[in-house]
Amino acid sequence: MTDRRRIGRKSRTKGAQGERDVAQALRVIYPDAARGGLLQAQYGTASNACDVEHTPWWIEVKRGQRPNIQGAYDQATDATDGRPVLVVTRKDRSDWLCTMTLEQFKHLIGVIQEYQKALDPEFRVIVGASASPAEGDNHQPSAGEAWRGPPSQDPSKR
Repeated sequence: MTDRRRIGRKSRTKGAQGERDVAQALRVIYPDAARGGLLQAQYGTASNACDVEHTPWWIEVKRGQRPNIQGAYDQATDATDGRPVLVVTRKDRSDWLCTMTLEQFKHLIGVIQEYQKALDPEFRVIVGASASPAEGDNHQPSAGEAWRGPPSQDPSKR
């Protein structure tokens, strides 16, 4: 565990702001998402508080010039209360990135696909360019057709 006194105020402030930014971004999905618990706020590196609370994930946030993704993942894995680990990192002047295990990613994609199938019985998962068409279906969808993208924020384009 890092001694709080060895980390400069600017780095602590940047880290805390990163945690607030991630919590704010996740409120679209988890309305109660908030920066980690009271112990973390008081002591900086509490082992029993994740960086963003009120989600089904144990979230570890790192922000800086060279965030150590593996180190953050190991830290979260050691501290988790049983929730799956999600590491959210951002290199200075770059986009936020999320890291999870491949098994967790496959499970998440499976859940999303089941949800899509429930909403749209015509939905087909396209594995690759060699995917076989359904019987009587001569159309081979392109990768662009398989990915419909996120919902548009513009109501006229929905």
